[in-house]
Amino acid sequence: MSNLFSLERFVWQKEGVTLKIRELEVGSETVFHIIFSDDRKPLVLTRMKSFAGALWTSIPQGRKEAEDIGKIIEDHFKKG
Repeated sequence: MSNLFSLERFVWQKEGVTLKIRELEVGSETVFHIIFSDDRKPLVLTRMKSFAGALWTSIPQGRKEAEDIGKIIEDHFKKG
């Protein structure tokens, strides 16, 4: 049995770019898999806690758009 469960999917569009966002549960962690409509590679994001508070980070770390796309995800869930 897999420890990977798909929870929610949604699409975000703005300025000619479409993001297909899928919420997943991996073990006890929630991650988000993002597919871009342009030539960027897919992205996996998670929310992590640091001494400065919670922040969005990519897996593996280093993708610059992590915080911006994390904000899109937060806004989606706030709208409910």
